[in-house]
Amino acid sequence: MRPVDDRENSAHILLVDDSPADLKLLVQELDKKAYRLTVAMNGRQAYARAQALPRPDLILLDVCMPQLDGYATCTLLKENPQTAHIPIIFVTASSHLDERLRGFQSGAADYVLKPYNPVEVLARIRVHLSKPSSAAADAAFAHAGRTEAANAPACARENPGLMPDMDIQLPAPMSNATDQAIVATTRRYLQENLANPPSLKSLARQIGVHERRLTQAFRILLGKSVKDYLRDERMHSAQKLLHLKQLSISEIAETLGFSSPANFAAAFRRHAGCSPVIFRQQLQGELRPLDEQNRCPPMSQ
Repeated sequence: MRPVDDRENSAHILLVDDSPADLKLLVQELDKKAYRLTVAMNGRQAYARAQALPRPDLILLDVCMPQLDGYATCTLLKENPQTAHIPIIFVTASSHLDERLRGFQSGAADYVLKPYNPVEVLARIRVHLSKPSSAAADAAFAHAGRTEAANAPACARENPGLMPDMDIQLPAPMSNATDQAIVATTRRYLQENLANPPSLKSLARQIGVHERRLTQAFRILLGKSVKDYLRDERMHSAQKLLHLKQLSISEIAETLGFSSPANFAAAFRRHAGCSPVIFRQQLQGELRPLDEQNRCPPMSQ
């Protein structure tokens, strides 16, 4: 064991669990590594103690707790600028995928299953403490975001929707389960909000991750930015809706959240190489001879 005085420079971990037995086991294992420890017995205590100075460097958070469960506690911590940067590892007895996805959506960085394996817990803690998730790194991200916004074209700064900062070039490390959960949750959310998509900042907050983290996950798994993904999904939906004779071009444009049929037609032409009118006529075998030269090129449906 390292000298006790060394604790002053060691990581500070907040342990949150309503089970004294589980807390005791964690305290015993983490104390061997000379981590500085703070404990909380419920979500409300955890939220208060996470804001107290010195703030924790990492939080181990139980999911099933009375009054304020782990999901709600995690969401509160991620919505608070003072604690949003702190990595949170959920501990739970459930291995169901939907519960893990819910945890990642609320902002968790990782999961540990009960009963604990001390070696695994310590390994996951070391991994997340080594990542640039401290307040200083978060401040650096924020500064970089402000610099990018200041240097962006005026038209981009005025656009309240999905912004060009989604095209930030990032390194492409190998994907992991967290990336997959982030992308799956985001895709589902965007599919439900195609007509009124949020800004990248709002979207990241909704999913519970940093903007850069969200952008990186999309580039790793899909090879495109969130902005490009949304554009492609809108166009794929447009192609499907154009099969329906009951919907006019104006109604399709409104359904997909375009400000006017003209804007929709311009976006569709850039994507498909022809207008939505020609695309529909071609689908229905009604393309006039005069319009043959404007026929849509082959494309994926």
